[in-house]
Amino acid sequence: MHGEAKFALELAETLPALDRYFNDRYHYPVVVFHSPWFSNPIKCRDSPATNYLDLVNRSTTSTLIFEEVSLDFRPEMKARYGVTGPKSTCTFRKYSLQYYHMCRFFDYLIFHSATLKQFEYVWRMDGNIALAKPLTCDPFLVMRKANAIFGFYRWEYQEPKGCMGPIREWGFAYATSRNFTPAHLDRIGSSERAPRLYLGAWGVFKWSFFASRSFQDFIESVDQKGFVYRYRLGEQ
Repeated sequence: MHGEAKFALELAETLPALDRYFNDRYHYPVVVFHSPWFSNPIKCRDSPATNYLDLVNRSTTSTLIFEEVSLDFRPEMKARYGVTGPKSTCTFRKYSLQYYHMCRFFDYLIFHSATLKQFEYVWRMDGNIALAKPLTCDPFLVMRKANAIFGFYRWEYQEPKGCMGPIREWGFAYATSRNFTPAHLDRIGSSERAPRLYLGAWGVFKWSFFASRSFQDFIESVDQKGFVYRYRLGEQ
């Protein structure tokens, strides 16, 4: 099986759970970011779907919006490191280059999406994450009532070795140069046992903040540094 087919089949399994446990009540549109490969025809004769986009669309009662993306390095990074990119210092586990490209998408490219500009809040979920039981509330309504910028489901107290690099120190230096001090983690706790990072894969964003010029300038600087590939930096 082609590797991309796995992602389409995972979506076809997880979207019905999203319908059943959440979206059959709220009917929010679902944006699916996909590679050009999803347009390939399905060769299985038993499948009524014409291609993998059609397969995903047939799996759900939600209204889907498809946006095609092509993942790669920045041109200047490819010119410097070639097609394999820089060696990562992250020793937590061995990740594929496609995984690092995915991290860059959620770090940087997603915040340039033309599709997402129409929404007030965006709930980001990995395609292989499935709800296992009903949500007891509407996350978008909770965020709106609190005028919140970012909603997350879990944090960690320790950073995986070599996987964060100098982003914390660099981030504070970036903030200092622009006359502000990051304090978002202090709102959760300020002791030695306070959270060190949010976990990714599931989060709700207030789009106006993440599309703002100040945030766009920040992620542009992060992307120029190549932190995603050098340290496996995720969007959290």
